[in-house]
Amino acid sequence: MFKNFYIKTKLLILFIIPLLAVLILLVVKFIELNQSLSNATKAASIEEIRGIGDIIHNLQVERGLSARYIASNGTNFKDVLQEQRTLSASSINKLINFQTQQNNIIASQIVKDLDTKRNLIDTLSYNLNQSGSYYSDMISQLLNYYRTILLKSKLPQIKNDLLAHYWLLLAKENFGQLRANLAITFRQKYFSDDILQKSSANQATIILGFQNFESDANIDIVNYFKKTFQGESVDTTNNMIQIAFEKQKDDCGNIEPSLWFDTATKSIDILKNIEDYSIAHIESTMKKTISSIYFEIMKDLIISLVLIIVVIFLYLQISKDILTSLESFKNGLSLFFDFLNKKSNNANSIDINNKDEFGQMAKLINENIEKTQVMISLDNEVIADAKNVVARVNNGWYSQCIEATTTNESLEQFKESVNEMIVNTKNRFLDVNNILNLYTKHDYTKTLHLKPTDEKGGVLESLILGVNSLQNSITQMLIQNQTNGTTLDKSSNILLQNVNTLSHSANSAAAALEETAAALEEITATVVSNSSNILQMSQYSKEVINSAKKGQELAKNTSTAMDEITTQVHTINEAIAVIDQISFQTNILSLNAAVEAATAGEAGKGFAVVAAEVRNLASRSAEAAKEIKYIVEIATSKANLGKSISSEMIKGYDELLQNIDKTTATISEIANASKEQEAGITQINDAVTGLDRQTQENASIASQTHDIAIQTDNIAKAIVSDVINKQFIGKS
Repeated sequence: MFKNFYIKTKLLILFIIPLLAVLILLVVKFIELNQSLSNATKAASIEEIRGIGDIIHNLQVERGLSARYIASNGTNFKDVLQEQRTLSASSINKLINFQTQQNNIIASQIVKDLDTKRNLIDTLSYNLNQSGSYYSDMISQLLNYYRTILLKSKLPQIKNDLLAHYWLLLAKENFGQLRANLAITFRQKYFSDDILQKSSANQATIILGFQNFESDANIDIVNYFKKTFQGESVDTTNNMIQIAFEKQKDDCGNIEPSLWFDTATKSIDILKNIEDYSIAHIESTMKKTISSIYFEIMKDLIISLVLIIVVIFLYLQISKDILTSLESFKNGLSLFFDFLNKKSNNANSIDINNKDEFGQMAKLINENIEKTQVMISLDNEVIADAKNVVARVNNGWYSQCIEATTTNESLEQFKESVNEMIVNTKNRFLDVNNILNLYTKHDYTKTLHLKPTDEKGGVLESLILGVNSLQNSITQMLIQNQTNGTTLDKSSNILLQNVNTLSHSANSAAAALEETAAALEEITATVVSNSSNILQMSQYSKEVINSAKKGQELAKNTSTAMDEITTQVHTINEAIAVIDQISFQTNILSLNAAVEAATAGEAGKGFAVVAAEVRNLASRSAEAAKEIKYIVEIATSKANLGKSISSEMIKGYDELLQNIDKTTATISEIANASKEQEAGITQINDAVTGLDRQTQENASIASQTHDIAIQTDNIAKAIVSDVINKQFIGKS
């Protein structure tokens, strides 16, 4: 990782690493001390703690005076109450101003309704319970806020002292509430259930507060508490409390309320003194803690600065000594390398007189410089001789070797290797030359061989492989020539035979094509004649179609005439039916007339004769009508038969027309096919004519090819003869 760095850089890194370590330790220590300092000051300042205690105390006094003012119906304690309110307002404003600077509005929120409640007290709109509850609630909120403050502290001792101070404030507050409750009890000469319950809770809280205070507070504060919270006022207060709880429903010992209030107030004032002492002690503890932290910071800072100065001093001294030796060492080596690189004729010794590793290395190098100077002189002689030999080798002179000697074993080995190389190279070139001489004499049976020590892929290997490749290529070429010559000789004989056959075949084909052309001309004439006949048949079929269409038209006219005859026959039938009816009616009338004539007697005889004649005439008419009807029925049957025959004729003509159309289409197709055959045969005739001409040309070419085949056969025999005269591997 650091191998490419200068020693100066490495020394700087070695200096920076411990320096950074010291700085990191210093920063870590400062962070720890700063955290301790933050923990010491994390809780609210003593000013805020003392301010909360002052507000609680002033509000407790104001609560008591307000209760006495209300109890006297506003006649007593008015001025004292106003003075106390002024003290309370001063302590409240002091805390609010402090919290405002800290962006805190807790105190202002707690006492925001204080002026309104004071007006209610001044106008006696509040009774004792309401007034006491309001002040107690405010004080309870302040105590809760104080508890949140002490929970922020991280230092155990300060946190315990603050917690003990909280228990003292809580006990003092309950002492104040107990003072108010017992004042009411002593005034009314008995304990009400409500006040008894509140007083019992106050007494229990006072005892618990004192116990926790002694448990959490510093021993000095506890001793001060035990020494201070005693005396006549404290004993009297405790006795009054005991009497009140013992009497309860009785007269409560006939204790004067004012006496109780004043005595209890003195005890509360003692607790206030203990509270002030506790605050002062907490403040002193915090100052000592902060001072000790600042002392630790200064101490660590001084130690760190001393360590940094010592490290810097040692770095400067050591780095100066190392860098000076390195500079001398570098200059000496530079001069020595200039000597080695022929930039200088002398190599000066390294001037380092230290006893450390640099001095030992300088001494060792100086001894080797002297040996090197002698060795270089001998080496130069060998090199000069080598240059002369190499110059001759470059000019193709391999008969001279290096003769000078030196004490340098490597250079001596190099000399021997060069001499051996020259000899071996000369011998290998002789081998190559001998092989090439054989190749010039058309003897390609010899090859060169690589030695096990030859370089793989080297120039010599390439030369040997190239010569062998040349020998192999020539051999393969000769083998191929021999094979090709033999094959060509055989093929030329076959070619001569094939050319003769081709010439004979071409002549025969020419004669056959002439006969074929004559036959095609006759076929062409026949196809042309057939095509003409087919066209005439097509004309006849068109005439037959016209005749069939005329017959079909006549058949249709006959069918129409038959329909008209049938219509007339139906008309005759209708007339005969009318005649038949007339004859029937006439016959009936004649019968009626005969009856009437018979009835008339002689007068009707003539009429009877007429009636008989009429009946006879009617009978004859009926007979005639019957015969006519029979004849008409026969005519109708014949007409229907003629109509049926006409319909069959029309169908026959339709089928005839269809067949004629098919025959005409077939004749057209045959005519088209005949035309195509005529065109095809014409093309075949032209092709045969061209083929005949080409066959004549092929016969001429076959004659020329015969001459070329004779020349090719002579060349093939010459190639085979030339190859047989050469020596090579694979010769047959």
